[in-house]
Amino acid sequence: MNAKSPNSVWIWPRNLLHGAIYGGHEEIEKFFNELYSPFRCLYFSRGRVAITAILDVIGAKRNDLVFIQPYSSYCVQSAVSKISTPLTIHPEESKYQIIYHNFGRKEIVDQAIYNNVIIEDSVDSLVICSQKEEIFPNNGYYAIFSLSKLFHLPFGSIVVCRTNEAYEKLKESPIRNTQSGYLDLITNPLFTDEVLYRNPLAVSSILIDSVYDIINTMFDKAKSRINSNVNNLSKIIGRSFDVSNRLPSNFFSREIIPKYLYDKYDIEERNRHIYDYGKQESISVSMFPVHLDIDIEDEK
Repeated sequence: MNAKSPNSVWIWPRNLLHGAIYGGHEEIEKFFNELYSPFRCLYFSRGRVAITAILDVIGAKRNDLVFIQPYSSYCVQSAVSKISTPLTIHPEESKYQIIYHNFGRKEIVDQAIYNNVIIEDSVDSLVICSQKEEIFPNNGYYAIFSLSKLFHLPFGSIVVCRTNEAYEKLKESPIRNTQSGYLDLITNPLFTDEVLYRNPLAVSSILIDSVYDIINTMFDKAKSRINSNVNNLSKIIGRSFDVSNRLPSNFFSREIIPKYLYDKYDIEERNRHIYDYGKQESISVSMFPVHLDIDIEDEK
């Protein structure tokens, strides 16, 4: 969810976001390996590319049902569909499950129903600690975070692997290690997806100079801005939100967020469906962005 005209926004120079290079992913992995130690991390150009690669390396087939929550985005559905068949009802009938942690909220599922969690999908959040119960709360084999959801990058994702076996399998993934052609000017989203599927290790040209240092700066900036936004929004609407271990890209509430806030910050999308894993039903919630593209003011 983005604001159309964010105020006082910190933005990386867009003229640097026009292309991509190979290499540099090792430095990104180094940063996240240190952050999430002792777990090991792998870089992918897209979270959806990672999902496809993971299902491929675990040996999933077309006839295997993979549970994804209802209202999952097209990118998740298409990523699963490349290997298996996505399922949005009756999770007990699925062979594998992808658990989506909604915008910073850690979901703990009933493992009698969700008995083979493969992926902990936190693309709209960023875990800022290395505790297993935060990264893999359902004992999944892989956790996915999106760099573009929280940093000002046009693409990029991190996969944290719970075991060395899971890491080695994914590292040697044929999908991950396939590169086809130089990644030139990226202007069209459909073209971006096409070329990034062919080039899973492509790194944005914004990271050419000092990848580790830039990622470190971006991480600190995201942490500071999101904490500030969440604190200020919490004061305005009178509801606290814990971001001590997880940074969300959006704040959500079953209560109505004041309309004047949406108008003040020119927010277009105001509602979203999220999945309640306990009740096994989708619920409508009010949403408000807290990511880098908005600067929420303290209204004292």
